[in-house]
Amino acid sequence: MIRMTCGVRQGGVLSPVLFAIYVDDIANSLCSSKLGCFVGEMHVGCFVYADDIILLSASINMLQRMLKICETEAHYLDMQFDVAKSMILRVGCSYDVVCAKLFIGGCELQFVCKLKYLGVHLLSGKKLRLSLHEPKAKFFKALNGILYRVKGFSNDVVIMHLIQSYCKPLFCMLVSVLT
Repeated sequence: MIRMTCGVRQGGVLSPVLFAIYVDDIANSLCSSKLGCFVGEMHVGCFVYADDIILLSASINMLQRMLKICETEAHYLDMQFDVAKSMILRVGCSYDVVCAKLFIGGCELQFVCKLKYLGVHLLSGKKLRLSLHEPKAKFFKALNGILYRVKGFSNDVVIMHLIQSYCKPLFCMLVSVLT
C-alpha cells in the first residue's frame, strides 16, 4: 500500500492534466453507458476540465442514472463530489416545469437559473444563453479604477501599461465569450 502525503499544487501547470487522468474512469464509464447526449457517434454527455465536470442529458431520469455512475466511480477513486458546488441548469421548452429531485451521495442537488463554468455565466431558458453582465462589469470596474487613480498623472506610457496589464485580459475574456 502506498501512502500519499501530499497532492498536486493548486494552480500548477500539470494539475489539470493529472486530475483529468485521475478522473478519466468517470468519463469512460459515462461514455460506455450510452447515457447522455451524442452528436452522431460522438459522446458529448460529459465534459471534464480540471476539477469541473459537466453532464449533459436529455432527461431528468437519464441524468440521475449518470449521477449514479459518477457516484460509483468516485467511490472507487476514493473521491467525493462537493454537493454545495454541484448544481443543475435546465435548458429547453420545459426548463421551468417542476420535476423530480436529483441526488448524488444521498444529497439533493440544487436547480439554478444561472451558473458559472470556466468564467462564463450560463443562463437557464428555452435556449442556452450566456450572461455578459459579469465580464463587462469587471472590465469597466478595472478601467474606471485605473482612470480614477491616475487622475492628473500625465505619463501616458504608464497609464497604457496599467490598462494593458489589468483591463486587456478582462477585455480578451469578454471577446472570447462573444466569439
